[in-house]
Amino acid sequence: MSFLGFRPKPADYVKSLSTALHLIAANKDAKAVEKGVKDSAKAINSLKILLYGDAENEPSKDALPQIVNEIITTDTLTLMMTYLESLEFEARKNCTTVFNALVHREPTNELVIRHILEHPEIIRVMLVDFQKSKIALSLGSMFRECIRSQALAKLAIEMPEFSYLFRYVELENFELASDAFTSFKDILTRHKQMVSEYLQTHYNSFFDNYAALLSSANYATRRQSVKLLSDLLFDRPNYFTMMRYIGDTANLRRIMTLLRDPSKAIQFEAFHVFKVFVMNPEKPEQIVEVLRKNKEKLIPFLTEFQNDRTEDKQFIEEKGLLLEEIKKL
Repeated sequence: MSFLGFRPKPADYVKSLSTALHLIAANKDAKAVEKGVKDSAKAINSLKILLYGDAENEPSKDALPQIVNEIITTDTLTLMMTYLESLEFEARKNCTTVFNALVHREPTNELVIRHILEHPEIIRVMLVDFQKSKIALSLGSMFRECIRSQALAKLAIEMPEFSYLFRYVELENFELASDAFTSFKDILTRHKQMVSEYLQTHYNSFFDNYAALLSSANYATRRQSVKLLSDLLFDRPNYFTMMRYIGDTANLRRIMTLLRDPSKAIQFEAFHVFKVFVMNPEKPEQIVEVLRKNKEKLIPFLTEFQNDRTEDKQFIEEKGLLLEEIKKL
């Protein structure tokens, strides 16, 4: 990392990276772009070595504050996000590693988080460009590191582009869809009070989109979505959202459909949501009416429902309570 006795300062590598990324951005000619790509790779690798070390170098204890200061001064994070796709595979991996370290490592991470809050385009690019398979997994990793911060999670979930995640979880590429769902679940379950407020404020738009996931033709999407729905409704801070959800007959019919899904795993997850509709002591009349109309079908259906779960005492008890409640209607 030195040349003829001269050892660049950590900030110098950030400046080199910024200069190289600007070369790519300018896109004047193929040679200039190629130089930008190569120089970016060298600079980002040097930053990674400073932060993590390698076979020949120990991590630099003093590098982080200098790197963060220069990163913020030059707004290099925005450049990294914007031109990540132009970099070669190894450089993209190193960008992800360096970015995550900057967002995570104390005591300077608060400065980086504040910088991202002031430059929301960094998060927006992650949400918009996840559809690009070349960089999707890198963006997913960086996004999840960002939303460990409640402030950045709130920024992300309130962006219009957050709704793109509903599409990404149904991508044909299973690896990318799974990664997107990991991000989707993470942002909805990590900061419970913040999410509770979000769900109450954005109830209609969120659950309109969510309904499509529950009826998806994709098995993995349906299974993950009904399980996540159960987790969300049973989170104590989401009580008011749960009561609103289980008061809607369209939601009840949707869950009853999932009870008959070809997958026993999906049936079982749907059961845990269905029981809340039935056992609610303050069921709205319209919910009672739907259950009453389906009473003659529900009783024999539930009587035979997953009777092979002989070891699951809680399930057997809950199913018995549901049957008793439905018979009373």
